[in-house]
Amino acid sequence: MPVRRQSPYVWVTWITKILAGEDSCEWASWFRANHENSSYKRIPPDFDSATWQIKHTELLRQTRQEYESKGYKVFTQNQNMIRLQGRTSMLSGIPDLIAVGDETGVVIDVKTGQPLASHVIQVLIYMYALSHTGREFKGLKLEGRVVYPDHEITVPLDSADKQFISSLGNLMLRLADNKPAIRVPSERECGFCHITAEDCPDRVDSSEYSSDYVITEDF
Repeated sequence: MPVRRQSPYVWVTWITKILAGEDSCEWASWFRANHENSSYKRIPPDFDSATWQIKHTELLRQTRQEYESKGYKVFTQNQNMIRLQGRTSMLSGIPDLIAVGDETGVVIDVKTGQPLASHVIQVLIYMYALSHTGREFKGLKLEGRVVYPDHEITVPLDSADKQFISSLGNLMLRLADNKPAIRVPSERECGFCHITAEDCPDRVDSSEYSSDYVITEDF
């Protein structure tokens, strides 16, 4: 039986595709936000995590060296842990890199897959959260970058506007609600969801369906 958390906890990457409209099932994020990870069975990922990790690590190293050569002090992954406590839940995440200058900072996430709107939203959430923490990044003028192997996308300083903050806040409230979010099962989303049918009886078994296209994950 899944054990409820004492207080809802939301990891940034659980919500980026929902905010971007790339995913529709808020229930999966609600379930993870409200239940301890170790208390329920999970379906292991079926992608080649080792190959992805090697590519991601190399792009991360190259990007760090680039910013260090420009005179930035660069903080990497676990140095960048975010814990932003709201009225109803905690928002957490780890930006890949934060490059700090005299009065400015660049929040950087590296991606080895195809560009997605959710990648930009991930950086936007980091920018917003960092601007509200009490760490060394608070008070800096933060802009963002999504770095791909062949190009990068700039996320301007003022991108986390009132509409974005409102959308993020409303989603966090829905995920913290005692009432479960509505399940929106589909072959694509269920195919990438690690919650089993034991906890989600509406889960779609993709093996029962035929398809004319191949689905690949982007990280």
